[in-house]
Amino acid sequence: MAGANLFLKLVALNEGWRAWALFGAANVTGFVCVVVMPFALKLAPSPVVYAWALGLGFCLLQVAAALWFREGVSGWQWTGIGCVAIGLILMQLR
Repeated sequence: MAGANLFLKLVALNEGWRAWALFGAANVTGFVCVVVMPFALKLAPSPVVYAWALGLGFCLLQVAAALWFREGVSGWQWTGIGCVAIGLILMQLR
């Protein structure tokens, strides 16, 4: 889902046919994510799958916004991103 959200950000920054092409790419990416989720749920417990899907997506979106789109991220926000990343690692421990 993070990929679809990144495409939608690009849609907002473009006009004309390029915006429509990016919008189509966002929809295809979002559809693929929804189709893949049931297969991921068969392979791992749902708390782990949802934590990775939402947590990793959140981290990727924040880092991409800071690096790719040059949006400001404060020190506290980087701390929050790091905490989510640590939480994802802790979810894997048994």
